[in-house]
Amino acid sequence: MEQTTEDLIEFSQEERDFQTKNRNVYNSGRIRESFEAAAEFHQNHPESVLAKLEHAIKGGDYSYDSSLDETTRETLRNQAKVWIAEIFHHPQLQRYPAQFIRRVRNEFYWFFELHEEQYRLGLEEQAKGAPRSHYPQCVGASAQARKVLIEKEDLAEAERWAALSLAAFYEFEKEDPTWYNINYFAAQALAVLGRYKEAMAAFLDMFRKQQGPVNEAEVQAFRSRIDDIQRARAACLKKKSRQPFGGR
Repeated sequence: MEQTTEDLIEFSQEERDFQTKNRNVYNSGRIRESFEAAAEFHQNHPESVLAKLEHAIKGGDYSYDSSLDETTRETLRNQAKVWIAEIFHHPQLQRYPAQFIRRVRNEFYWFFELHEEQYRLGLEEQAKGAPRSHYPQCVGASAQARKVLIEKEDLAEAERWAALSLAAFYEFEKEDPTWYNINYFAAQALAVLGRYKEAMAAFLDMFRKQQGPVNEAEVQAFRSRIDDIQRARAACLKKKSRQPFGGR
C-alpha cells in the first residue's frame, strides 16, 4: 500500500537537523560522542521515534567498542535490540517516510542477525531506485559469508556470499566514498575469500575516511577476527582434501 500525503508522519526540522549533525559526528569515528548526543536528544524528546531509533543504533554500534567491558557492551546491545524491535513492530511504522522505514528494517535485520533478509532488503531497494541500497547488500552478504564459513564450514557458499558483498561495496563506494563503516564489512568479505592483506588494507582505510588516528585496539580486534576466519578456511580446505574422489 502506497503512502499518501495525508497518511505521512513527517519529522520536525529539529529532528532532521540533529540526525544530520550526529551522522557527521558518527562518520568521523567519534562513536562514543555520537552515542552520548543521541542519548541526550532522546532524553529531551522521549516521544520522538526518530530520537529513539538514533539512541538505539548509536548505542548498539558503541557496544562493539573493544575498550568497553563485556557487561556494558551486552547492556547497550540488548537495549538497542529492544528499542529497534519496538519501532520495527510499531503499528504506525508505515506512516513514516520511506527512508526511515528502510533504515528501521536494515537495523532490525542487522541486530537480530537476519543477514539474508538484510541483503534482500538491499536488492528490493535497488529495484526501486532507492539511494544507498548497496549498503545493506554489502553488510548482509558479508555477515552471511562469515556465518556460513564459521558455522556451516561451507567454503564455496561462504565465498559466494563474500563475492556478493564485495560487488555491493564497490557500487556503494561510487555513491558515497566517505562512509567509513562499510569498509569493515568489505574487509571481512575479503578475509573470507582468503585475501588477508587486502582485508587489512580495507579495514585500515576506515581511518583515512574518518580523518583521524588509527585505533590500535580496533586493529588488533580485527586481526583476531581475520585469524578466526583463516583458521575456518583452513579447516574447510583440510576437510575437502580428505573427501574421496570418484565413484564407488
